[in-house]
Amino acid sequence: MAFGAVCLHETLPREMRGSRPPLLPGCLLAVLAFGLITAENALSAQAGAKPTVLLLFSHDRLLPVNVRMDEGFRRAMAESGDQYDLFTEYLDAARLPTKEQQDAFAQYLLRRYGGKPRVVVAFADHAFNLLADRRDTLFRDVPLVFVAITNSVLPRAQTLPQTTGFPIALRAKQTIDAILSMCPRTHTIFAISGASQTDRLWDPLISEQQARVKDKARLVYWPKLPLAELEHRIKTLPGDSVVLLLS
Repeated sequence: MAFGAVCLHETLPREMRGSRPPLLPGCLLAVLAFGLITAENALSAQAGAKPTVLLLFSHDRLLPVNVRMDEGFRRAMAESGDQYDLFTEYLDAARLPTKEQQDAFAQYLLRRYGGKPRVVVAFADHAFNLLADRRDTLFRDVPLVFVAITNSVLPRAQTLPQTTGFPIALRAKQTIDAILSMCPRTHTIFAISGASQTDRLWDPLISEQQARVKDKARLVYWPKLPLAELEHRIKTLPGDSVVLLLS
């Protein structure tokens, strides 16, 4: 679940232009995965085989958050010097949401990785649930690392064996405060979210922030808008606006 803000009336300081933020999430996950595959890696080296690490993303591979997570994970593992085979798969749950489609995807994973990966890393709720629902039949006894799962899924993760990871924290207050600090002439913040069940987690958080910042700026919430309507509205925004992408 990615979010970001675009300030329409100010630019970054010169020293920050063109820079990229550190890829900490992917690095943290890679370090965690290392702890789970270290012993297996040593055994595999003796046998002449590389350990297999499978990254399973919930959505399309071109989502910016997926690209960054993949980059960070690969960079951290490359810097470690370990030998491994890294595979990535994309559930694309937004476009393939039915149980039948996900069952077919699970069968594909089982056929392709039937020899069992050393570690499976699940990004966000859909990927995690796909594996958790089939824990006894799909990669049973394989360590599972999760990232960016929501609080609604976290209790389930805490009951599964050989499972660990990092949940997501939706920080609406901190994000909006950062916007107002970086773009002090902001008159209106337009917060945009999608139509998925996960996007609905933002609804009460944004409502709370609308009341909190009303004396500093307007906070307008646009959930579930069709893409064409959203593009039309954004084209007509005044220059003292900020677009906050929540999905």
